[in-house]
Amino acid sequence: VSIAHIGTGYLGLLLVGAAVLAIGTFGSAMGRNQLEAAAVSGFLVLVFLLMWKLGRMSAPPVSEVFSNMSLFDKHFQPFQRGRIEVAAVAYYLSVCFVFLSLSIRRMSLRRWQ
Repeated sequence: VSIAHIGTGYLGLLLVGAAVLAIGTFGSAMGRNQLEAAAVSGFLVLVFLLMWKLGRMSAPPVSEVFSNMSLFDKHFQPFQRGRIEVAAVAYYLSVCFVFLSLSIRRMSLRRWQ
């Protein structure tokens, strides 16, 4: 195993971790206490992780949508093979951007209430 292959795997883990942290931040912004935040965050992360199972069990037009939304299956596999794909990096960065933007919006709405 080469150093580049290991580095690519770590980059993939870093991107998955960043996406999970962004989802967790959104769950924390949604919840009023820590227990609610943990439940919302855990549920959202579990849904995004298990979308690949839904993609394999559903019909072809819907299965593509589920497999493209999954955090693990389609986007993490290139990192495991030692390849950096721009589409996978863009997916993880866009998940981070969307959930952090939603967190900012939720916190700004809470400030005005």
